[in-house]
Amino acid sequence: MAKIFKGDVVKKSVTGFTQIFLQRHYFLLFFSLVLFSFFIVGCGSDNARDSSKISKKNKAVSESGINLSPLSPQILHETGVETFALGISSDDPGALVQGISLLEQAALADPDNSIYWIDLADAYMASGNVLEYSYAIDIYWMLLSEDNPQQDALLSRLIEAYTRAGNFSAAFDAAIMRLAKSKPEQVDKAGLHLAMIAMSFGAFDKAAKALIKKAGDIDDSAYLLLLAASLEQVSGDSDLSKDLLNKILDDNQNIRFAKSIEQAKQRMKQ
Repeated sequence: MAKIFKGDVVKKSVTGFTQIFLQRHYFLLFFSLVLFSFFIVGCGSDNARDSSKISKKNKAVSESGINLSPLSPQILHETGVETFALGISSDDPGALVQGISLLEQAALADPDNSIYWIDLADAYMASGNVLEYSYAIDIYWMLLSEDNPQQDALLSRLIEAYTRAGNFSAAFDAAIMRLAKSKPEQVDKAGLHLAMIAMSFGAFDKAAKALIKKAGDIDDSAYLLLLAASLEQVSGDSDLSKDLLNKILDDNQNIRFAKSIEQAKQRMKQ
């Protein structure tokens, strides 16, 4: 799935946001706890969405004089991926445009193939064209559904798309949705993604409450509670932060980052 994007989307978000957060004086507690917790994590809605923008984009492609190739959708897709990747590696705007055109044709020729749409959306994102971010966002929404096995990956991409477009409010809402819908094996990365967005957007309390709720749903996940405690400390609620840290230690006597939590508690007393 998705041959255009290289690596995990969350890792990209973490790297970008960390550069911003390190400049904030109040990030010390959060940063120290989350960095340590990377070793633990291995850091690496509405189903119906108005797809009018996609329809307009597709109509524009059809009316732009670009004739759908008689080649099979698979060949169009594979050629589009290769051409776009060449445009990225060689910094060739012409190849980028041609690659996107081929990917559009493939998606239009086989509209039921979600992989074609995902690669097209990822190409829109990788193009660096702010206008095309909106096309990518609409495609991700179009593909989202409760039974879609790629739901978590799509939500992660949606968060990234909103973030690149500068819409942090929508990115935050999507991160809340991702956490709520995440499965046990996805919850730690979803929680970390939300915490990073919250640090940038300033929605500490709302994010902390979502983390605490999700932690309760999965037997008080120590990692999610750690993230919530960090956000509460940043927001100025030291008492709640200490209560959460104490709960983590009480419920997890042998937790591997207990020493870091105790150190954090000592710093909070200073």
